Amino acid sequence: TPTVWLFKACHVFPPGPPLESENLGDSLRLPICDLTLNRGQIISERCRGFLWPGLNAPLMKSGAIQTITQRSKEEQEKVEADVVQRREEWDRNRKMKVKRERGWSRNSWGGISLGPPDLGPNRETYDDFDTRILEVRNVFNMTIKEGRKRSVRVLVAPLNRQMQIYHDISLTFKRTHIKTKKEPRGYGLRCHRAITTVCRLIGIKDMHAKVSGSVNTLNLTRGLFQGLSHQETHRQLECGPLPIVVASPLGALRKDPELEDEVPDIKLDWDDVKAMKGMKRSVWSGLKRAATSF
Repeated sequence: TPTVWLFKACHVFPPGPPLESENLGDSLRLPICDLTLNRGQIISERCRGFLWPGLNAPLMKSGAIQTITQRSKEEQEKVEADVVQRREEWDRNRKMKVKRERGWSRNSWGGISLGPPDLGPNRETYDDFDTRILEVRNVFNMTIKEGRKRSVRVLVAPLNRQMQIYHDISLTFKRTHIKTKKEPRGYGLRCHRAITTVCRLIGIKDMHAKVSGSVNTLNLTRGLFQGLSHQETHRQLECGPLPIVVASPLGALRKDPELEDEVPDIKLDWDDVKAMKGMKRSVWSGLKRAATSF
């Protein structure tokens, strides 16, 4: 039975200048390099290069059982050089770290850019698009054959800068309530971080958004796109359901217009009106506390 030689990890001292006798003692400091010498080795391989049939060589060749043989010196040197090269490549790959972009937080995938999307079915490119990760979640599905099956769900937004906000939007999507307000230039984006990421992708720079209720990322994103897709443009707001002037009267016209009562153009929200009139009360106002005695 052949003996299997295994190489264990050991400490290797790199060569250096000789040490003086006066430097020996507690002040001795030697750099130690940890090398795993069994990395890249094959069972039954040794420096002598024996070939064991059924272990590191085929058992039968051309219908005949092989016997124990030994490699030539040139072949053995080539095998040892391959082992050293393979070990260096593994160490290099292990030490190499790819620096990725920081997202919303230190160890979160949210907000990280993935670059433009892949090519389309007709080889069309999307160089003007940018893809951002909004959510990464683990999903477990119980199946009959495999039991609890784990998968990963990723919410990604591939968009380009071709959208803007025309007016204030107030909407409700399932249990998520979003109120967006158009702000003047230089205000910035003061919103939920998912809404901020989407607004930067579509080109909105100044907006205030308040989210109440559920903050589910999927419902938040779908509600935002629903509100932006149903908003009215400046032309629709100018015309609207009002009639369009197709002709004007001829002759003498008076220059002074008719007097009309001034109607303030203020967009009111029912929650703001209740708070202004003192009708809005806290849900904890009717709470009765138990009497305590000390």
